[in-house]
Amino acid sequence: MSKELCGYICREDSDFSRCMTFLLETRRTADPGLRTEDAYAAMLRVLTYGALFRVEDERGEIAGLAGYTIGSPHQEYEDREVAYVEYCLAPVSRHGTSFFLKGLGMLVRTIQERHADVEWLSLAAAEDHPRNNRLYSKFARRIGRIEHPRMSMNVYAAPIEDVAKYTAKFD
Repeated sequence: MSKELCGYICREDSDFSRCMTFLLETRRTADPGLRTEDAYAAMLRVLTYGALFRVEDERGEIAGLAGYTIGSPHQEYEDREVAYVEYCLAPVSRHGTSFFLKGLGMLVRTIQERHADVEWLSLAAAEDHPRNNRLYSKFARRIGRIEHPRMSMNVYAAPIEDVAKYTAKFD
């Protein structure tokens, strides 16, 4: 894994185009159950209510992607003290706790800089995805479950400051 990783909020059309291509290509291996229409819907929610964050390696290649919203979809985005991570994707070659926590740390710092009112970080993992559930439970508490037509999602949350402190150990 590269030691030089940088995180950026997408702002330009070229950024969004690269990220959408990455999302569509990566979802096939990172989350085979994610349908194309679900990927587009998730991207639309992120662009409407939050921001798209990408991690690049030293060559400028996208190494990871996260989309977050201010407010959670299950509260109709009215809980403005919550940053909800809609998705995080990385190619299989980058799967691992260390890469995830470094990227999460960059994302959390970015959210804190851009949204001073955010107090909580929330994210969800498919109930049948033990790796993500185990990983999220290391820094957040399971607070509920969301039922979708095709799957159940466990929802996790933690004070964003606690997540920042936890991920700082992996910088």
